[in-house]
Amino acid sequence: MASGQSSRDGEGVSEDKESSSDAEIMRQEVEQHVLYATLRPAVRLARRFRMPLKEFGQWSEVGYFHEMRRRGMKMREISAALGVSMRKAALLSKQLKESFFEPEQHGLARRIEFMVWAEPLSLARMQQAMPDEPPEEIEQALERLVEEERVIARQGRVVTYTVARGASRLVRASWVAKIDALNQLLDTVTGAVHARFFDADPNAMARNLQLRVREEDLGELQRLYEELIWERLSALDEAAQGCEDAVSIDLAICWTPHEHIEALSEPDES
Repeated sequence: MASGQSSRDGEGVSEDKESSSDAEIMRQEVEQHVLYATLRPAVRLARRFRMPLKEFGQWSEVGYFHEMRRRGMKMREISAALGVSMRKAALLSKQLKESFFEPEQHGLARRIEFMVWAEPLSLARMQQAMPDEPPEEIEQALERLVEEERVIARQGRVVTYTVARGASRLVRASWVAKIDALNQLLDTVTGAVHARFFDADPNAMARNLQLRVREEDLGELQRLYEELIWERLSALDEAAQGCEDAVSIDLAICWTPHEHIEALSEPDES
């Protein structure tokens, strides 16, 4: 009897292990499919630009390095995590600084501007709030904001900084600003993907619509955003000022004629 009970217990342990193993395999499969799906925009553009696979792989390496650098990891930690030599990690760091410094500085400036819009902050507080950013880069970005009169320095026992004007969509014509906006858009998309697939967060939402609009009505989309959506969102944001339980939300709104999506799927021209 005891032997039979022991046998059944053993089967139960085995079943638990199999169930755990199946769950792990399923999790890995979902992660792979999600990652593969999110690669498609980059792959489609790379094909459109006729970028060789080797070059595409190199930028992927730089992007991976950059993400770890944002997390405040040291070079030796990054080298170990990526499974590359210190020499390779140093090369990736050099490529990052040479190719992406200006757009990233613009993005850092936008983050600082948003922070001091919420409340006046000292340089030390900003550096404390952004441990993933090198202190000297925060200082440089702040100096740039003051020079452009987007941020004001208030003199006192400690110099604090505040935004020079109210709510701003930071619309700028330069390609650097557009790259920053693209980074922000994709950060929002990535956050929504993770929230919906892996956190089951009901506060994250994603909706994709396909509709037909007369050419003469295309301007109505812009007016809908400017006169209704933006105005309402600004009012909600204003109402949250000083509210301790306010929830920070990243929201992306975009639309495009479907022909541009089709164009990215068309065969390459000979």
